[in-house]
Amino acid sequence: MFAMSESYTIEDVLATPIVEAIDPEIVKDIVNRPPFVHIPGTFNARDIGSDEQDGARSGYIVRSGTFEDADDATLASLQKLNITTIYDLRNLRETQDRPDPQFSGIEIQWCPSTVDNDLEKNFQARVAQKLNIHEEYAKLMRSHAPKFEAVFRHILELPDKPLLFHCFAGKDRTGILAALISLLAQGEDRDGALSAAQRDYDLSRVGIEPVRELLLAKVLSYGNVDPKDAGGFADLRAFVVELSREYGGVHAYLNNHLGFTSEEIQQIRENLRPRPSGH
Repeated sequence: MFAMSESYTIEDVLATPIVEAIDPEIVKDIVNRPPFVHIPGTFNARDIGSDEQDGARSGYIVRSGTFEDADDATLASLQKLNITTIYDLRNLRETQDRPDPQFSGIEIQWCPSTVDNDLEKNFQARVAQKLNIHEEYAKLMRSHAPKFEAVFRHILELPDKPLLFHCFAGKDRTGILAALISLLAQGEDRDGALSAAQRDYDLSRVGIEPVRELLLAKVLSYGNVDPKDAGGFADLRAFVVELSREYGGVHAYLNNHLGFTSEEIQQIRENLRPRPSGH
């Protein structure tokens, strides 16, 4: 277990293998600070933006894990965050096994991916085994294009309506979509853009701690998984290289695979950016 001390480095905490528990006091200390947000009934919830850095604005997009045991407190938290729409990135079987709760005044959006449940399970198994994880993420961008397009369409058309998106753990499918948004907002070629996306992605190591044992059991069930690598995290630099090789970068991906025009992509980027004070 990564033990609490008078001081700890976030880098050491984020490097904790999933087979090892993180001290609950450390988890509590981290998740009680931005960018994490508290939403009862889910976990790994955080704002992907920050008005203190050159990227997506805060208060607009929240990412999280799946919803469990949602109640009135969950709805109250979502309302406090002004969430109007929840985008579920999970596959059909997952939504049937654990349906999203219905919240008054909040729309739940789900659309199928282009892969069936068995193929998506194979993806999850390969990610669990750390088999070219960056290549699997690049494939996911093709299979989940309809889901990703819906979120970017929301950003284009509803810049004043905050949204939340989630998968099961809020790590892989959610993490890649969050990385695409972050890279687009900051400019994928700008210094620091990748570092910011990587930090947001890595924070899921702390965010998944409430369901760590469940997630560990799930990934180990796929077989041929070294426990020390189970549920591993990717180096997004390799993903960005694959993104460039396979799709030509974020802008080209939105243009050629999600169907947005260059003008719409520029507007999406503007809608993501922090607004001048008073707006």
